[in-house]
Amino acid sequence: MEDLGPEAVEESAVPAAMPAAEAVGARVLVIDDSNTIRRSAEIFLRQGGH
Repeated sequence: MEDLGPEAVEESAVPAAMPAAEAVGARVLVIDDSNTIRRSAEIFLRQGGH
């Protein structure tokens, strides 16, 4: 299989990031088998307004 590199990916195939102002309050689903990682993600997201 030929490696085409990142320039071969169509721009429309990559989803745009949500602007920070619109992301505040957005629902987020965190899935991880580590309680520590889930708790860290919860703290980080709450500090960010989620």
